[in-house]
Amino acid sequence: MEFYGATMQDVAFRMQFSFGSDGPVRDRTGLIGRYDFRAFRVSALGEDTGFEYVIPGLEFKRSTEKGTILVIDHLEKPTAN
Repeated sequence: MEFYGATMQDVAFRMQFSFGSDGPVRDRTGLIGRYDFRAFRVSALGEDTGFEYVIPGLEFKRSTEKGTILVIDHLEKPTAN
């Protein structure tokens, strides 16, 4: 998988939804530019990172955080006003 002109927030979003993460992924790099990346399947590299993909040069760490979780448990169609 390749990224072109991606922000670190773009990478975090894709890691969360496409790369086999089991929880939220947060960008804590402080980098504000756009970058080109190539992600590799972990099985191809023989590493155990806890993620399905890795991006050479970036380190992904598991951590815990406290915070509020928003859960939407009901949605209704708006009425005409």
